[in-house]
Amino acid sequence: MRGPATRERLMEHLRAEILAGRLRPGAKLPPERALAQEFRLSRPIVREVLSGLQEHGLVDILPARGTFVRAPSPADGARSLDTHLRRRNATAREVMDARLMLETTADLYGDEYNAAIRQRLGTPSSASLYIEALDLDGFHSRLQATGVRIVDPLADRPWGQAEFTVEDNEGNWLTFWESTAPTN
Repeated sequence: MRGPATRERLMEHLRAEILAGRLRPGAKLPPERALAQEFRLSRPIVREVLSGLQEHGLVDILPARGTFVRAPSPADGARSLDTHLRRRNATAREVMDARLMLETTADLYGDEYNAAIRQRLGTPSSASLYIEALDLDGFHSRLQATGVRIVDPLADRPWGQAEFTVEDNEGNWLTFWESTAPTN
């Protein structure tokens, strides 16, 4: 480890090891005493770092047994999308698709459209935003592979479209659809 030992350096080191897969799910982390010696930190500081990793869903702390790397789970969808996708080893294409789906539309649409979307976000409606998607089946499969939370499964609707709905990391629902109506 380069530079002075700090709580942040230890946190980032362990987080990076877990996210990169060098510490696999189920792996036991070194004991607090060993981490404290290796990183030249006090045991209470190491304990704080491990608690922070537990709060972020990366480890489980089992009293008298140790600290273990947690396996990714569907509940991780509520956590940072970046962390969730990296733990699932998502491809660059899957990450880009998810980012385009979840990030602000400000760079893609005009001010008037963005203002209308901002008004709808956070409303009590079950779906705040409808987005037309080409190749809906393929897009749905790619999102499923990344572990994004799908709250309404892909289905044909009686009004002439197929659609599915996902929930982003802030609780907004986004519905992706494709027309199933015959073209003339």
